[in-house]
Amino acid sequence: MEYFKKNKGLVMLIVGVLALIIFNWDTIFDDKSSELNEYSDILITSNIDEQNVGHYMIDIKGEVNIPGLYQVPSNLRVGDVIKVAGGITADADIETINLASKIQDEMIIIVPKIQEVFQDESVAELVKIIVEIRGEVTNPGVYELYLNSRVGDLINSAGGLTLQADIDTVSLVQILDDEMIITIPRKAETNNTDQRLIVEIKGEIDNPGIFYMEDGLRVYHLIARAGGVTDYANLETVDQARFLVDGETIIIPKYDSIVDESRYIYVELHGEVLHPGVYSIPETYTLYDLIFEAGGVTKDCDLTKINWDINLCLGAIIYIPSYDDEVIIDYENGLININNADIEILETLPGIGLIIGQRIIDYRAEYGDFLSIEDIMNVSGIKESIYEQVKEFITV
Repeated sequence: MEYFKKNKGLVMLIVGVLALIIFNWDTIFDDKSSELNEYSDILITSNIDEQNVGHYMIDIKGEVNIPGLYQVPSNLRVGDVIKVAGGITADADIETINLASKIQDEMIIIVPKIQEVFQDESVAELVKIIVEIRGEVTNPGVYELYLNSRVGDLINSAGGLTLQADIDTVSLVQILDDEMIITIPRKAETNNTDQRLIVEIKGEIDNPGIFYMEDGLRVYHLIARAGGVTDYANLETVDQARFLVDGETIIIPKYDSIVDESRYIYVELHGEVLHPGVYSIPETYTLYDLIFEAGGVTKDCDLTKINWDINLCLGAIIYIPSYDDEVIIDYENGLININNADIEILETLPGIGLIIGQRIIDYRAEYGDFLSIEDIMNVSGIKESIYEQVKEFITV
């Protein structure tokens, strides 16, 4: 007691400091990341069978220690991804973030920074800055953003990047300052000139000339870049799948002779094409050329049921089948039985369309079954030219 009386001032000072620490414990030892770390430890250490789950690509920005792109298991939560990115910084504001929220593919997670409001508490708005973005963004211009916004936020406000944008030298996490100007360069402005080819295309092409092409592209890419071929182009000798070579010249040849109108034939096209109808085509056309004239096939077309080797002849009626078309076949030899096939099946035969197919059915109703496949030539409209096309596919 004598000691305490002599050192009364020192004892009271120690007691006061202890009381100050106890009453301000939450303020002094507040760790904002404790809640995140505790929660994330529970989630990220849970049993994850990566063989049974997919992976998502996540872009995490803002107040994390290692912002960037991460490929993570698809069953993680936002809190897990933040932990993968090194956790939050001392300035992070996680009050508005749902750490338990499930992630989605191509998700952008932005951990905001604690914003300072004006001293006048009646003013609710946060500090704004004015910045300009130029170059390869969808909508370049001047934008008003919140203080401490980053380049990635500015790009998003400008509608995102164009296909020609080169962001290899752009820091998406850079914090913007007031009146800053950000320029997104084009890929062509980089030093990778060795990855670009200079090639020439001429001949039967809509826009012949010299083109700059990316390395690794093929001849058909160049043809498309030049606007496509003309009506007289002969692509039979052109290797469209070949890779382009720097400095080469590609010539699209012309047919040796143009088919005049006296050598045109009329054919009828039905079924799964975009524009069915009657077409006047050169007699040298293949079925592929005819389908191309008709705008191509529909999404319901079954290409496996088409006989691409048939020869088009005057008056031919072609039917392009769908997936729903059922072919009645003789299971012993795999041929269509013309004595029991319905109209939709008959139309799948080369040269047999809706009209002739109905004539076959009418013939059967009047005269009975066909005794041989040659008897099909007794049907009106089926001559030897059509018989030659179908004889390999039919039976009785």
